[in-house]
Parts: sequence; C-alpha cells; structure tokens
Amino acid sequence: TQNRMELEFYGPFDFRFPFYAYGHYKTGWFKPIYTTYRLWLHHGLQDSITINQKTYFALDELKKSIIITPNIPFNLTRPTSTYIELRALFQPDTNYFIDVVENPFVMDIFNQSLKSSSIN
Repeated sequence: TQNRMELEFYGPFDFRFPFYAYGHYKTGWFKPIYTTYRLWLHHGLQDSITINQKTYFALDELKKSIIITPNIPFNLTRPTSTYIELRALFQPDTNYFIDVVENPFVMDIFNQSLKSSSIN
C-alpha cells in the first residue's frame, strides 16, 4: 500500500533580526535589565563586504545599521556564526527603541541583504 505524502518547501527567511522572538519586545519598547543582549542571525553573516572596491568587516557595517533611541554608545561582537552580541551601558528605568535599518551591503551567507526590523 502506498500513501501519498505532500511536503511544502520554502526558501530561506529574509535576513533580518527576529525581534518578535523575545516577548518583552512586543510591548513597543525595550526596558533592558542586562548590558549584553544576543541577536540571532538566521543564516549567519558574511565576514567581509566590498563597497566601492574597498573591503570592510561586515560587523562594522552592521553597526551603522543599528539605531538605539535614546542614543547611547554600543559595541557589537560575533562570538559565533549564529548570533551577535550587543553591549551597551543601558540605564535603569529607561525605555529604549532598537531599529535596524535596511543595508544592501550587509549580507548573510545566502547573499541576502539585511532587511529593516525594529522592536517598536
């Protein structure tokens, strides 16, 4: 006896940060209780990018695409290929918004460019 099985296949997700995965991000603002947060990379991040025939580290270009309001200095590191860490001196009792601006130069390993996302 043969049973028919149907499978649906989809291409890779867009290259964006899935802020929806964190319950406290759904409120429209982000009230941090730590100084370091991990942001998941669906497909990883290319190590370097080329803009106008110059090579840059992708993490440096990615940092230009992240906006924290109110504005505070922050650093990005990539401990593994699957996430980055965002470190900042977040102040107690302060609400923050994090926006990631679309950037055609920051690419994942499938050559998809970074799409915009935010927690607001």
